[in-house]
Amino acid sequence: MPTLPAEAVTPREHDVLVGVAQHLTNAQIARDLHLSVRTVETHVSALLRKLGVASRRDLAATAAGLTARPDGSARPADHDGPRRVPGPHRHSLRSAGTPSGVIGLPAPRTSFVGRRAEVDAATRLAQESRLTTIVGPGGAGKTRLAIAATTAVAPAFPSGGAYVDLVPTRPGHVDEAVATALGVTEGPGQTLRQALAAALRGRVLLVLDNAEHLVDDVTGLVEDLLDACPGLSIVATSRERLAVAGETVLLLGPLHVADEAVVLFTERARDGDPAFAAEPADVEDLCRRLDCSPLAIELAAARVASLGVAGLRAGLADQLRVVAASRGGHERHRSLRAVIEWSHRLLAADERYVLARTSLFAGSFTLSSAAALCPDLAPGTVADVVGRLGDKSLVHRAEDAARWTLLASVRQFAREQLDASDDAGRTVGLYRTWAASTAADLRRRMASGADWWDALELVQDDLRACARLEDPSVPTRDGGGRALPGGGGGGATRHALVRDLARLTTARGCVGEARGHFLAAARLAPSGAAAARDLADAASCAHLLTHAKDAYDLLLEAAQVAGADGGVRADALAGAVVVARRFLGSGFERPVERPVLEGMFAEADRIAAGDDDGASRRVAPVAVARAWLSGDGAQLVDAGAAAHAVAQVRETGDVVLLSAALDASSTAWAASGRPDESHRLAGERLDLVALMDRSDPGALVEIVDAHRGASAYAIATGAVAEALEIGERAAAETSLAAYHRRSLDWLVVAAALAGDHARAVDLAERSWSAFLDAGRPRTSTFGVPMLAGSLAAGLAGDSGGADRWRERAREGTGLADFHASPNLAPWDAFVRARLALHTGELDGVLASVGAEFSPGRFDGYAAAVAAEIAVVAGSPNVEDRLETAARHAGRNRWVAASLQRSRARLTGDTDALHDAAELFGNLGAAFERERTLALVGT
Repeated sequence: MPTLPAEAVTPREHDVLVGVAQHLTNAQIARDLHLSVRTVETHVSALLRKLGVASRRDLAATAAGLTARPDGSARPADHDGPRRVPGPHRHSLRSAGTPSGVIGLPAPRTSFVGRRAEVDAATRLAQESRLTTIVGPGGAGKTRLAIAATTAVAPAFPSGGAYVDLVPTRPGHVDEAVATALGVTEGPGQTLRQALAAALRGRVLLVLDNAEHLVDDVTGLVEDLLDACPGLSIVATSRERLAVAGETVLLLGPLHVADEAVVLFTERARDGDPAFAAEPADVEDLCRRLDCSPLAIELAAARVASLGVAGLRAGLADQLRVVAASRGGHERHRSLRAVIEWSHRLLAADERYVLARTSLFAGSFTLSSAAALCPDLAPGTVADVVGRLGDKSLVHRAEDAARWTLLASVRQFAREQLDASDDAGRTVGLYRTWAASTAADLRRRMASGADWWDALELVQDDLRACARLEDPSVPTRDGGGRALPGGGGGGATRHALVRDLARLTTARGCVGEARGHFLAAARLAPSGAAAARDLADAASCAHLLTHAKDAYDLLLEAAQVAGADGGVRADALAGAVVVARRFLGSGFERPVERPVLEGMFAEADRIAAGDDDGASRRVAPVAVARAWLSGDGAQLVDAGAAAHAVAQVRETGDVVLLSAALDASSTAWAASGRPDESHRLAGERLDLVALMDRSDPGALVEIVDAHRGASAYAIATGAVAEALEIGERAAAETSLAAYHRRSLDWLVVAAALAGDHARAVDLAERSWSAFLDAGRPRTSTFGVPMLAGSLAAGLAGDSGGADRWRERAREGTGLADFHASPNLAPWDAFVRARLALHTGELDGVLASVGAEFSPGRFDGYAAAVAAEIAVVAGSPNVEDRLETAARHAGRNRWVAASLQRSRARLTGDTDALHDAAELFGNLGAAFERERTLALVGT
């Protein structure tokens, strides 16, 4: 016959032509070539047209004697009947193969990114191990790795090799698929497997790609071939290992984020959009959300030209939909869904059952957790099934070997299967029960002092997810659209879970998240009293996050929903009164009118007086409210009422309430000009901190305020070093993480007075940034650290900085004139006067700094600097100024040191100046000590 030009027919048409030459029927050709009869008919029609013949008989005659494919591979003709061609001789694989020496090895159309270590490992194992199985989930890049490794290792196999893609192969036809790839059929008295063994003798490499759906068939073939062919090495890829003796498994995990995943995404994105550019952090985030799966990254990158990075990130909420290609490539790799469906179809019924139920876990899970959601299987069976799913690369061991996890895409697919089943509602209920039990156990461990933090880290995503789950069969609202108690399914169990989660989250310092959980718990509460308690806790969280006004509003709401439970209502009303008076400068645009507060207090007092059940517990909160309401003005407290509250609360043993009562007493002493007594009581409050439950938001409010009070009253008594130590302790308090600005504020003041000006300015900057991040919540107390920043900048020689910090103090407090605040007025006077004393610009300063200020934390500082300016300026009323300062000296060590320096300057007594320098040094004011010593020589 004439020689057929290579381009005349395709290799597949050539194979069909050989069958026609052998006078096989279309059905026989289809069976031999593993094609459909319709496909063979199509090829025959094409051949009649291409070769210009009119009939099948003429086609057979034209093809008689055809022995070679257009691509050069052997396909000898045999006229004795079907399937009678002897196998190739030794070395025929090398001679008939591709340039790499491996028959059928695909030529990738895109670059291979990353996996350098894995390629090296696969190359080494292919030479050292008779059987290497590359195992990984769908889309992990097993095929590309196998191709890369095969190309690299081919020279080590002088007898050649073959690559076989098993994707289109049906169970029971693995031998035929390999034989077709090799061009091998049985010889006389020879089985097909024997023919394969004959063809694979010598130093040969056989690559079996995508074996997961044919594991049993592949296992049998591999075992026989390895026994029959001592020089044969086999590399297989599969989503599960073959479990053959001597098998070496190379597990293929996700790509490394920075040096592999991001590079792959960028390269593939630029294939579709050469101008593609994005922030590396954004691309890293995308890759992480795609589990750093190569296929997922390639499919997502292909869509970035149309969606953009932002659109792609938004679309990843539904990975199975957005991570898909419209065409190209094998059908099972055109979308993540197709990849996962391929694996899912291969699962046994019990494997599908466990996979669907473990899809509820948002994070990793233990075998016992999985068993809790699979009541139809024994725990041992669940463990076995999870292990099998792990073998199939559908679940993975977490870093903790005792825990398992699902890839996000697998989880989404499996969850869809669960949602479509009749068992979804029951499984969600089991999940919620497991989560509630887990949260309760963590609360018990926390209360007992056992380790719980790391355990919470492992399950918190599940607790959060379960808290949000709603059973669609349970109504959440009544006919009028109002929320139903316990709505959303789960009843008391769900409420207990959400409340426990809120307390655990509070203890971790995540107060913003905790507030959301407490509010959610209030909506789920089984009673008005329970809802009121949840709202009261949410109020404390709001106080920590924003300001006291938000807490006040939530406490009023708590009082309203308490309903018939008068005791809970009384607690909420008393708490609202305390917040409105005690934290007046925190978010209240104007003070709550006194008649309103008195009315609330009267109701709370009446309820408490009539409460025979736990009367002392009810009376104590009311006593604290009475103390804070007892003064004639803002933040003024009657000492007797405060002492009575302290005594009442001590009987209850409630350390949180006792802290509030002690603060009332501290405030009363400060208003009477006794900051030393306030300092002592603040120390007692600080001792109570160690006894407080960090999962109680109300306790966190007191912990924060106790540190604030202790720092403030240490400053008020001139104990600068102590104020620094307390501030450092507050900054290190884990539970204050969400309230860090408040712990910084007094550190700014202490650092400024200590003379560490650079640190004071740095801390002030951080405090200002926290103020901005919090949405600029204006409070009068925020002026104190901002003015301290002005003091530090000015003493460091930065007059512009001093002015800038003063403006920030105005902005942060909302006060154009600091005289409106009894605390800020003397502090502002002190800062301005101390800077004037430092620069020597004293004109007009004495008149403003020498004013009479309300007794408080800073009036002694103003009196002390006024006395020193009077000495330096030679004021005629210098003795009056010194006498005024002396009234504070016994209660404020700074004032005592400053007064000593002023008198020494007045008399020129150098020994007295040395004594003053020593006093400043003892209290921790290094800058003042140095300035005092500098005066000795003048």
